[in-house]
Formats: sequence, C-alpha cells, structure tokens
Amino acid sequence: MINIYRLVDRTKVIYEFDKQGITAADIVNFTFWTNVGKTVGLLIAFIISLTISIKNKWFLVNSLIILITAYGLAWTEFLGLNFCKTFII
Repeated sequence: MINIYRLVDRTKVIYEFDKQGITAADIVNFTFWTNVGKTVGLLIAFIISLTISIKNKWFLVNSLIILITAYGLAWTEFLGLNFCKTFII
C-alpha cells in the first residue's frame, strides 16, 4: 500500500488502490495499527525495563520516569522520523 502511494501520481492513488483490491477498511486498519504500534512498543519496553529493574533490585520509579518521558516524546512526534527530517532536509 505504501509503495503504491509512493510510486503513483497523487491524483491516481484511489484508482490504483481499487486496481489492487485495497478497500477503505484496509486503509483504516493500516492507519489504526501503525498508530497503536507506538503505544504497544512503549508498553513492551516498559515491561522489559521493569523486569530488569526488579532483577537487579533497582528503584522502580526510574522505569516509570522513562515511560512518561518516552510517551511524551512519542505523543509530540519527537521520537519519529518527522522530527529528524526537519534537520536533515
């Protein structure tokens, strides 16, 4: 789906989606899971951080501070490629 969007003229995207059999539900599912994936990744990283903290008997608030910081950065789009593009391009 992304390759079609990149390779085809912007005015012909809907035509190409129809030609490939991509429906509106597919686009909604793709958008939903790419947005939810960020939060799921942060939660998995938090769980891993908690298990390491418990195993090494470290203070658990450190993991919570990192989770809140990472979530704030992800919410403001400072973790993504869009933030890097402003400096590169």
